Amino acid sequence: MNKFLLRAFEGTLILFALSVALTMFSMATGDEESQQLWGLNYSYYLVPLLGVNLVIIFSNLSAFRLGGMNKYVLIWMIWVSLSALLISRNHFLTLIRVSIWTTSYFAAYILARSNRKAIDSIVKVFVIIYIISFFFFWQGKIVQSVEFKYGFESTSNAIYCLVTIIPILMLLKKKWLVLIIMLLTFVSTIFSGKRGATLILLFTLVPQLKSIFSKKKKSTGRTVLMIVLVVVLTYLLFYVSQNVLSGTLMNRFADDETGSGRTFIWLRTLNAFDSSAFFEQLFGHGYYAVNSLGEASAAHNDFIEVLYDYGLLGLLIYTLIHVYLVVKTFKLRKSKKLLFLPYMVMYMVFFIMSMVSILIVQQRYLIYMAVFWGMLEGCNYNYQYQISDSKK
Repeated sequence: MNKFLLRAFEGTLILFALSVALTMFSMATGDEESQQLWGLNYSYYLVPLLGVNLVIIFSNLSAFRLGGMNKYVLIWMIWVSLSALLISRNHFLTLIRVSIWTTSYFAAYILARSNRKAIDSIVKVFVIIYIISFFFFWQGKIVQSVEFKYGFESTSNAIYCLVTIIPILMLLKKKWLVLIIMLLTFVSTIFSGKRGATLILLFTLVPQLKSIFSKKKKSTGRTVLMIVLVVVLTYLLFYVSQNVLSGTLMNRFADDETGSGRTFIWLRTLNAFDSSAFFEQLFGHGYYAVNSLGEASAAHNDFIEVLYDYGLLGLLIYTLIHVYLVVKTFKLRKSKKLLFLPYMVMYMVFFIMSMVSILIVQQRYLIYMAVFWGMLEGCNYNYQYQISDSKK
């Protein structure tokens, strides 16, 4: 039964990834009809994944343990579900949207806890998901450049699908494959023109290179090779930005006004929160309420978004999740477990995107993170992942 549920979970993850890729592709090409069909606003393609998640959870309740990250995710799930039912509009669709990442977390947790081979199987599925996302990212860039004459300097949010998957693929046993995937993602990130994604990849690639080239026997040759790779990648970043992207990426780093005007959006949202009634400050205004303020669809900062949507209590729960992940990362580093690097990278992705993006509202990328966290909590850092660096 669990094997069947594992395959169903993997199948719906691929369906979800394909739907997200098509959504991002339609946004890049300006196809309004496709956007309406695949857009997140309708959330219909989330239903199969949510359905499988619920079947896995309720058919394996005995495998659930209220400890570790589970308690924080459960409290968050209850809080946002109550908000969806009591405060937000369109209760049914809102409940689906706010429940999808938490149920994905618990489904991955139960599968990993019940089946020792589940993690390896799900990680391999994410290779397929990466290929799908990679294909549609470049397809969108080509269409933008050839058909719409935007050139490669146009930005693309589709890159975050690739970036979010990287920490999961770092669990692959073939480290050379991980390095190739990271280099492909780095090149794609440069062409995406997205500052947040570029920062994430720079912070991710250097530790990965250090990890690969510092295994067991240290040598001058490996050190030199790593330095050369870093220099070449840095040169590639600047060269492509200036000569292919017309300086778009570097200009966006230098001048925030060329970006989305996030500072203005943050101040406007905080001012709106400050002028709200005490009840609204405590319990929030409901899911995606920042959208009703106008001028921007979201706060572009999850801490501010959560504060306005779910109130001070919601912000407290959300902050506790961050604190848990930071503490767990340091514990993994101290115990020298193989999971430290991917876990650290995933938190870096989570934190940076929480600061500049809308993870908590449009959960395209958060679902992948939830599966990662759920798997690792479920296996309790068991079997091959429990081997310390000193024993390899």
